[in-house]
Amino acid sequence: MPALKDINLAPYRLAEPLDNEEELCRVCENIQESDFVIANLDDWNSNLIFLLGLIHGVGRRVAVLKREGVSAIPLVDAISHCIVEYSTLPEIIFLLKHRFSPLIKRTQERGG
Repeated sequence: MPALKDINLAPYRLAEPLDNEEELCRVCENIQESDFVIANLDDWNSNLIFLLGLIHGVGRRVAVLKREGVSAIPLVDAISHCIVEYSTLPEIIFLLKHRFSPLIKRTQERGG
């Protein structure tokens, strides 16, 4: 924050976990209103990965801080529950149908 204040920038620090829609909307609004974003990988979590995707998606410039000597983010570990491993096209079709069919049925039952 001292570096940002020295160049007359107004910092917005995300200190709360993104546990509800209100907090997520506030962060999203700040990202959209910012010219650039600084993210710190030293205390990374799945919210940071999500926010980096959002930052990239809305086209903001980003500086990602990483302390020298600190291991890189184990991104694959963080999203391991989302990975669908396959070897052939027919297998992709089968695996995606298997993964999403129960979700589609629940959505249809709710009227969505």
